[in-house]
Amino acid sequence: MPGAFLWGFSKEQKKNRIKFYFPFCWFLTIFIFFSISTSKRELYLLPLYPAAAIMIGGFLSHFSFQTERTAFPFKTLILPFYLMDGAFLTMGIAFWGFPFIETPLSESFSFSAYILLLAMIFILGGGLIIFSARKRQIWSSFLTTAFLMFTAFLITIEGVLPKINHLKSAKPFCKRITRYLSEGKEIASYRVKTSPFNFYTGLNKIKKIPTSEELINYLDSPSTGLVIIKEKAFNQLKEKSLIPIDIHIVDKAKIGHRAFLLLFKGEKKKEREEAI
Repeated sequence: MPGAFLWGFSKEQKKNRIKFYFPFCWFLTIFIFFSISTSKRELYLLPLYPAAAIMIGGFLSHFSFQTERTAFPFKTLILPFYLMDGAFLTMGIAFWGFPFIETPLSESFSFSAYILLLAMIFILGGGLIIFSARKRQIWSSFLTTAFLMFTAFLITIEGVLPKINHLKSAKPFCKRITRYLSEGKEIASYRVKTSPFNFYTGLNKIKKIPTSEELINYLDSPSTGLVIIKEKAFNQLKEKSLIPIDIHIVDKAKIGHRAFLLLFKGEKKKEREEAI
């Protein structure tokens, strides 16, 4: 957009500037109005896109068919390709080194073909982008960028997301929760969002406990079955000696970057101990 604005008000566009005023005023009016407005939603800015497309399209069309490409507006068109090239090269080098770095994802992606393929595509594509940009080949740089983004999207959908989904999903933990829940017993959560647990367990009546006082009262109740709690919160309560003796950890799981515990009231059974 900055390059399109500079081009629209440049000296060489003086004769055709009247054609630029319409999309420019269209864009500016809507942008300023909704920027000042107290109610802001993404949908309100949708009318900006046609005006922006007209200005950017005219800008690209003008310089794509010009032999002289030394004007300042053209340099603003080239600059984003250099920035994207740096981003692609950085990601490509990072992906090459990813298998050698110890992370929570190392086990899933250690020398994965998808990671190495992404690294190779980003490095080769980044090199091609900078070569085309230096030769002032705009369409070649643009098409290479589009190809890299589309290919990265397909590889991510096909090979990357399925491998990390189980690390961020509550589904495996919820399957184990339903096995532990005894008939006639309740399940509750302490300061935990229950929506993913409701969905994957099929239980719509997971009691929400917002305070430690209510949790202590709930743990003393004879109807208490299971409690879902964050490990950090459990440790804080344990340090204050607020966890009763007959409360045991029967399962634990890490969902995303948060660790969760499943608490059970009563005597530990052998099968529960083996499940941890």
